[in-house]
Amino acid sequence: METQSDWFVLGNKLTISTDAVLSPSALIARGQYDVVPASACGLISAILQQTSQTRGRRPGPTLALIGFKDPVSMCAVHQTLSETGLQAATFEELLAVGNQFPHLLEKYLIVAVGTVWKDDRGDERVPCLDMTGLGRRSLRLCWSAEWCMWLPSARFLTRYKQ
Repeated sequence: METQSDWFVLGNKLTISTDAVLSPSALIARGQYDVVPASACGLISAILQQTSQTRGRRPGPTLALIGFKDPVSMCAVHQTLSETGLQAATFEELLAVGNQFPHLLEKYLIVAVGTVWKDDRGDERVPCLDMTGLGRRSLRLCWSAEWCMWLPSARFLTRYKQ
């Protein structure tokens, strides 16, 4: 079980400006992500269809990045969120943060566990943003099985409960 000393909030709260909350496809285009693996294209299409139906939430949420000192499981991430007053951020919020705060991608793999998709084999995936070693922005879908461990370099995008 993770204790508060095992996780931390990174830096200041992030507030997405209302003009940054666009449709997912517009956010992807604006983000100019050079690396979107071809294997993820079908899943991203499914994500766009799913999230376009859930728009209408109040724009401009206050977000935070949290990290863990040691490798952490998805189960531990969700447990920490449920114990803290934080909620997992969505795909749209992840894209908005990538557009509004691109410097964060230079330092961290940023993960949004608030939106999960199952691929054709039943494997669960979550959207992630980072920057490759060549300085190219990357949007990908990371494997998120409960038994997988996230490295301490991962940062989880969260939303303060309103």
